[in-house]
Amino acid sequence: MEVEKFLISQGYLCHRARQSYFRAGNKVFTRSNDIFQCDIVAKMKDKPTLWVQVSTGSRRSEKERKIREIGDIWNSQDIVQLWLRFEGGIWKIYQLKDNNFVEVAKIERGKYYIMKGEDDKNE
Repeated sequence: MEVEKFLISQGYLCHRARQSYFRAGNKVFTRSNDIFQCDIVAKMKDKPTLWVQVSTGSRRSEKERKIREIGDIWNSQDIVQLWLRFEGGIWKIYQLKDNNFVEVAKIERGKYYIMKGEDDKNE
């Protein structure tokens, strides 16, 4: 997974939710094993816990809604992010702030850009 590899390259230790498979008759089904609607939990010593949902740009509102539905469970030091992949290998990174997702960074052509007004605590 690209996002997990990127986070590891930044010094994070990652746990990634994995799909489970089960069979019913001749059909095989998958079940999501997300952790509080997130695909990756990333830790780094003396840094906030990073909770990451990874998806495609077209599913943004669905993923935002699902994260909001679980309620206010996050600690003040937690960072909840939504990483969305767009055509051309572009990633847009949104962060939950005051119950809204705000674009904080993007990755384009392999380069990481922090949005104006954001500081390096986001990565």
